[in-house]
Amino acid sequence: MVKSLFIAVLLILNSTVIFAQANTTILGKWTSEEKKYLVLEIYKSADGLFYGKNQSGKMVLQQLKFDAKNKIYKGKMQPPDKDILADVTVYNENPDRLKMVVKKYMMTKIIYLTKIK
Repeated sequence: MVKSLFIAVLLILNSTVIFAQANTTILGKWTSEEKKYLVLEIYKSADGLFYGKNQSGKMVLQQLKFDAKNKIYKGKMQPPDKDILADVTVYNENPDRLKMVVKKYMMTKIIYLTKIK
């Protein structure tokens, strides 16, 4: 009984570690489908959150946190050409495409990104 309980706990912990590692598909360089010249590099910081910088080094995505239940990332976005901070939700449509839904007050903008290989 104790042995089977120990094995069950071990399996649960192991699957949690594997699932937690699966949320790194957002990492890497991405380009806007609308404006191909815009490049965004997304990385995981020491604080466990994800951040994104554009090619000039400006922080565009901030404090993205993976929501394992809904399989989305939520955080903040500051457009490179504006001095506003908006809420952003990032969906992994497939390993090579992200959908970013940016919201500020009653305005919503959807941005699609394609992974640079």
